[in-house]
Amino acid sequence: IGVKKADVIFTLIEKYCKHLLSRIPGLAESGYVHKMSHPDPLPIRILGIQLNPKKHFLEPKFSKHSEYSLGRVFDKRRQRMGEEEAVYVDGIISDSGDSIVIGPELSGKTYLTKRLSVLLAEQGMLPVSVEGAVLASGDYKTIYHFLASQLTWYSLSSLKDETLLPRQIVVLIDNADALSDDQLQQLRSTAHKKIRFLAFARRSR
Repeated sequence: IGVKKADVIFTLIEKYCKHLLSRIPGLAESGYVHKMSHPDPLPIRILGIQLNPKKHFLEPKFSKHSEYSLGRVFDKRRQRMGEEEAVYVDGIISDSGDSIVIGPELSGKTYLTKRLSVLLAEQGMLPVSVEGAVLASGDYKTIYHFLASQLTWYSLSSLKDETLLPRQIVVLIDNADALSDDQLQQLRSTAHKKIRFLAFARRSR
């Protein structure tokens, strides 16, 4: 086949040999970011449609202070959370530090992780979601070993060297209650600054 243009070659590879793209780090990374920022609808049907975290989302309001529990926020007999105490999703995205989101069961924490994955990918970051029980199981020696199993175009050595990572990695830990305080602390202490953690739990740590 006589093909002269590079874009034609790439189109043919993309159509017939998709597995080859995963072997090219730059293309694999870009494809991952695109996939995370354009998720498939979830098998949750409300009003006759499936929910898509990219399109269907009600903005919640959080507080930095644990004393503003869900009950306290809506208890008219007590002082309500002031706007200066409020934290929104954009604030969580732009914050460079680690965070733990606390909420009761069935409050939408898992769906929030999916929404945050979309927003993080749109910002050019690499979101990686994981159940707390997976990290607590001890199947992975370090956080780098886990990330190497998910971001397969990176070698273990490149993940450990923050100067080699072109993007920030954000690990979203759902059901972080499965991890002990020591395990959470170890995750943070062994990871470099290019790896950020967002944990979601039912109880305050």
